[in-house]
Amino acid sequence: MGEQEAMTMRAGELMALIASIPGFAYLALQLFFIYLGWWRSVGKARRALEAQLVSQGITKDQAKALSIVYVEMKDEIQRAMWSFVRPQ
Repeated sequence: MGEQEAMTMRAGELMALIASIPGFAYLALQLFFIYLGWWRSVGKARRALEAQLVSQGITKDQAKALSIVYVEMKDEIQRAMWSFVRPQ
């Protein structure tokens, strides 16, 4: 393989890399919005659970302590997902 062919191949690889940047940016943006939506949903579910518990006669502090489970589950799922992305 000549020097000219090697330069052409490197230029092609560089162009392919540059062409893929918008796709990666779009994917990252979509994943960010999915995460924000998930975080918002967990907060809404937690508040709804607290309101339901309070309406059933449990004190606000006890309801808040019980609703922490939603956040703990979200955190556990998040850690599991990151373990797939970043192998130990």
